[in-house]
Amino acid sequence: MKEFGKKHPILMSVLVFFAGLFLALILSLPFIVTGASSELGLAVSRIGAGIILFFVFRYCFQGLKAFTSFPYALPAFLFGVWNLVYNPMIGNPFAALGIETVILALAPAVFEEVIFRGISIWFLKEKGYSIQSVMLISAAVFGAVHLTNIAGMTVLNVLVQTGYAFVVGLVLASLVLTKKDFGMAMLVHFFTDFTSYLFVPQTNAAPVTVLILFVVLLAAEAAFAFWLIRKK
Repeated sequence: MKEFGKKHPILMSVLVFFAGLFLALILSLPFIVTGASSELGLAVSRIGAGIILFFVFRYCFQGLKAFTSFPYALPAFLFGVWNLVYNPMIGNPFAALGIETVILALAPAVFEEVIFRGISIWFLKEKGYSIQSVMLISAAVFGAVHLTNIAGMTVLNVLVQTGYAFVVGLVLASLVLTKKDFGMAMLVHFFTDFTSYLFVPQTNAAPVTVLILFVVLLAAEAAFAFWLIRKK
């Protein structure tokens, strides 16, 4: 499996992602059988699947650190700050805050970071790609898997989410590649999703000025990621 991943790192990333989803589905069966919340059950199962993948591919995480590059990660937290500003601006009400909110936000932070900033980046580096190429490819794959959210969403919304995920992937990959800080990437991911779950999404259209600010944010974050890579 390791040798296959070294030869085909992109395919390996995609396969691990879908294998992880299948594993999470299996782990969620007890929640389904007992009639527990399917969304919460799947979130807990994704955390479990992420932990299992972490130990199966533990060699991909050797040398990585946790929470050692906070000053460099500060711009990445703007994704979460944007959620806190954007949602009230367009009229999205606050949701009830509870342990469920934490679990729902923790699930992608664990599951997706293990796969895309841990396993995927390691195999891309082993293939011999440059640090900039590793950042771009891992972010592109991370963005592409969000196309699976097409069910229940408009094509435009999925494309926006995919582009947003690509930029987030650039920033998180740059932190791991330059600072080797896997823990901080996971924390940023958690904060971004947590601040999103604090609100109940409505069908309100965002003003043009808000959309422009969003594009500016994404451009600034992408520039920050490339700056980190060039600095490296």
